[in-house]
Amino acid sequence: MAEEMLEYDGISKITQIDWSYTAINLLEKANQERGNTVITTKQMDARRLDFANNTFDVVIDKGLLDALTCGDGAHANINMMLEEAHRVLKPQGVFFCLSRAVESKRKDKYMKKPEKFNWRVKTQMIQKPGIGAVMKAITQVKKSDKKNFHFLYICKK
Repeated sequence: MAEEMLEYDGISKITQIDWSYTAINLLEKANQERGNTVITTKQMDARRLDFANNTFDVVIDKGLLDALTCGDGAHANINMMLEEAHRVLKPQGVFFCLSRAVESKRKDKYMKKPEKFNWRVKTQMIQKPGIGAVMKAITQVKKSDKKNFHFLYICKK
């Protein structure tokens, strides 16, 4: 995903983090093989980011919030991760969170907390991809059938 983002105007530097040492090694190897010098990878815990305040224009979460909901201390871990994302965003920065969960379980429960975040939150529904007969069946899906969608939460400072 990071490499594809470089094709868009205005994106000149990307920092990827992951908790997994193995994932970081794979990302670094792929970047080296492609001669990619503008993508940096760091092993880091998203609940304790090693970046200064107001570092990034954009922070993207692709499934971490969902993964955190499955573990012990989910509520506290999610709040820590969101607080860190908010902290490292520049003023006017944007946090994108791609999730499988509906608004009542993500946006309303975690992201819309005026006492913690000054985000303006919008939601974009993205239809899940299908294969073969499944794809034909879901091309006529109604937006009210939320089980066939992912949710992109767009949180602007």
